[in-house]
Amino acid sequence: MFISFTGIDGSGKTTQIDLLSKYLIAKGHDLFISEAYTRKEKELFQSYIQEIDQIAIMFLFQAFHTQQYLSVKDSLDKNKTVIADRWDESYQAYHSIYGILAKNPNLRNELNFLAFQNLKPEVCFFIDTDPKVTIERTKERGQDYFDKLSMSYHVKMSLS
Repeated sequence: MFISFTGIDGSGKTTQIDLLSKYLIAKGHDLFISEAYTRKEKELFQSYIQEIDQIAIMFLFQAFHTQQYLSVKDSLDKNKTVIADRWDESYQAYHSIYGILAKNPNLRNELNFLAFQNLKPEVCFFIDTDPKVTIERTKERGQDYFDKLSMSYHVKMSLS
């Protein structure tokens, strides 16, 4: 089974994934939790991402997404239950609004296919949380590049 959680940063994805993981493990599931990038990777590229342009950011994240796809596919092939902290819906939401891919949906869809190979979760939970709340949550845990963007950014992302 392949399950994903999506929502803007600070919406509660990690909390819900932790709760579901504990439940599924207690029920005997062999579980794999997938992230496009971990806290460690976020910390490594934070200073770098602030100095590069949107095309470079897009390719960086495409590389993360491709690695995420490969690890999910491998886990599913081993009959593991997979929970993904985001999948392609966050890619589509972001790139539908920002950067060069917003102006070129065909290219966006082709790059999305290359990274995710049309693998779709069986269940996707969308956590809809007020952006004002999510910004406060990210301040408490430590904000990254995207967390520090304007309220307008967070509102747009929560609506997409």
